[in-house]
Amino acid sequence: MRLLPVLLLTACMDGPAGLTLISDLRVLNITVDPASPAVGETPVVEPLVADPAGEGFGSWTWWCVGDTCGDGPLPEGVLAEVYALACEPGACEGPGDLSDPDSWLSDLGIEGVSLALRRVPISPSPEVRLNDNPVLTLDAPLPESVAPSSATLLNFRVDDAVTEEPTAFGFATAGGFAAAEGEPVVDGAVTLELFAPEEAGTVDLYVVVEDGLGGSAVWTGAVTVE
Repeated sequence: MRLLPVLLLTACMDGPAGLTLISDLRVLNITVDPASPAVGETPVVEPLVADPAGEGFGSWTWWCVGDTCGDGPLPEGVLAEVYALACEPGACEGPGDLSDPDSWLSDLGIEGVSLALRRVPISPSPEVRLNDNPVLTLDAPLPESVAPSSATLLNFRVDDAVTEEPTAFGFATAGGFAAAEGEPVVDGAVTLELFAPEEAGTVDLYVVVEDGLGGSAVWTGAVTVE
């Protein structure tokens, strides 16, 4: 399938979905590598955190398998719940006792705090993976600039050996994307519609692909509105 380059549109559009606009600190994704870690492995966990205010933040990750929580090698189990916590300065001091997460999770504040969860299957061994992370690439370079209130199509290629129907989600620090519920990946391709804000400036962009089985991939970029 031949993918189209990034196109700049001038026609009137409906506008962005509110949930795609990032106005405060938010954990947008948790990438776990391997996507399906095995018993005894310590997965590499990378949270994707948007910080529009630029005030800085601290982030922490850990996992829970059944009633056991930690950040080292995984114990035996079927499913791992992987958490990422991000806090602005002074908003929280990080996670509490991982052996008793219920004792402090409910006490986390709302302002300047973001907590996210991803569930991943535990593989029987490193040689037998139940899932792999997809690969996400933009098909053509971003335009150098876009006009205020314009709409731009961003075409992505997604390679996923496990599932045929991943979903792509777009987020922006101004303006936003058309679909809050995400866009399905069809035949390894997906198009997201970006709406520029009315004001000039730089917009940070985040695109997340999830395969529905715990695997994910991220793309980040920025575009100038002028």
